[in-house]
Amino acid sequence: MKRLLSLDFFRGLTIAGMIIVNDPGSWSHVYAPLLHAEWHGATPTDLVFPFFLFIVGVSISLSLSKRKGSSNLYVKIFKRSAIIFLLGIFLALFPKFDFENLRIVGGAMGSKALDSDGILEVSKMPSRDEILSTISSIL
Repeated sequence: MKRLLSLDFFRGLTIAGMIIVNDPGSWSHVYAPLLHAEWHGATPTDLVFPFFLFIVGVSISLSLSKRKGSSNLYVKIFKRSAIIFLLGIFLALFPKFDFENLRIVGGAMGSKALDSDGILEVSKMPSRDEILSTISSIL
């Protein structure tokens, strides 16, 4: 299986950006580009999550292009989505298990819902449409 090195490099760079943005060392002395823009404007921090979603979209289309004829594709998609969603709920509840303040659509759970919907939509499209869909979602 041949890997797309540019996507792997971009994924690693984005994960490094996530780590730096979420743990800058001391929150009392943060380098300005590591903070989100107050309202107007943008900083490099504001680009990390869109970059991550772009990587997810490209990875989905590359992965599904290899599994087009698989009969149990929808079962695999549902199973993986359910596992990641339930892990997100567990991590949101851990360690106090405070169900009253549980946010269902948090980070991991919300992106998993988008990811699952994207996988189901892309799995129905021909490969040319996958590329056009990815490009149009970016714009």
